Amino acid sequence: MKFTQEARRVIELSQEDARRLHHSAIRTEHLLLGLLHEEAGYTSATLRSLGVTLDAALVLAEELGEGLGGDSTTEPGRPLPFTPRARRVLERAAREALTHSHDHLDAAHLLLGLLGEDARGGNELLTRLGADPEQARRRTRAALTSPPAST
Repeated sequence: MKFTQEARRVIELSQEDARRLHHSAIRTEHLLLGLLHEEAGYTSATLRSLGVTLDAALVLAEELGEGLGGDSTTEPGRPLPFTPRARRVLERAAREALTHSHDHLDAAHLLLGLLGEDARGGNELLTRLGADPEQARRRTRAALTSPPAST
């Protein structure tokens, strides 16, 4: 499945956050941070409408990430691997795209994949920031099934 430019950018931003936090792999928390960094998209607007801000998520991700370890010596140019849970998020995102008969995977699909994860990682971050994951899921699915706005 082909990733849109926005989805690729979310993955790049997730990797940057993982490196900044000295983690040796991209985790679900990093995917959420990547979604929040992409301010122009519908997905980050949805998260902001639920009270989730990038600044607050970064602070909490750093607090939650303390003691999780990581290899701060990873090579800057070398891509970081995804944890098994983050890979499952990507797999769920691809299934969401197929469910909506989309031939591409975008940030909204990534958010739905993340929201399908259990209450740890990115989902825990959302909940601790006061967002209702079910409400985020409903809003995102509604946006995916709505026809694009005409200009």
